[in-house]
Amino acid sequence: MMTSSISTPFISTHPYMVHLQAGSSIPQKLQTAYTMFKAFCKHSRATPFVKSFTRDNLGWDSFAKYPEASFKGSDVKLLLGFLVDFMYHDETHQVNQICCDALDAARCMDDFLRLVFTVDRIFLSREELSAALNLLLMWHAKTHVCARGCFDQRLVFFNLTPKFHYLQHVSDDIKKQLDAELTEILNPGLYATQMAEDYIGKSCRIAKTTHPCTAVRRTGQKWLVFCRQWWINDLPKKV
Repeated sequence: MMTSSISTPFISTHPYMVHLQAGSSIPQKLQTAYTMFKAFCKHSRATPFVKSFTRDNLGWDSFAKYPEASFKGSDVKLLLGFLVDFMYHDETHQVNQICCDALDAARCMDDFLRLVFTVDRIFLSREELSAALNLLLMWHAKTHVCARGCFDQRLVFFNLTPKFHYLQHVSDDIKKQLDAELTEILNPGLYATQMAEDYIGKSCRIAKTTHPCTAVRRTGQKWLVFCRQWWINDLPKKV
């Protein structure tokens, strides 16, 4: 869920970044854009992994090609927030309906990610899940409108990436759980890449405390103990 393909549709419909008053070359304008991004991160008290904006790391071969950027999940959240903030304070996007729709889509995704990663990591209430579903449905609608607008106007080919398809399944699963009238429902953020990495990190730390000959069995046993302690709110201070 947390990949650059989520924010790439927004990036690809926002050419105004190249019109920054910072020299005549694209590298100079990208450097200015990164300076703005760095200031945004500092204000947000976050440290990005990406250290510069270049045509290579933005996947920007030409305006005729869909961008294929690849950033860490934490950077994608920061980039998405930065782009929303940039366009919110930049009125030039209002002359372009596609960019207006892209801003709406980006806001929805930004709010969705903030919701699922700031509430309980495992369960959501029905109210929280309903809010998450509404944001996802709006993101689907606006992203599709952007793709259709680009196609009709013969602009850059706007991919509906595999992530778009995957998030439609997420929306469908949320609807089914809401229809089942459950009181506690699994947070869709539970299936994010960083959650799997967190699991691997914890299990590796557990494995280091076992004997090599019994590592597999003892790691499994200790993991079950850890899960039980988490479930009854009796975790040790350090895991």
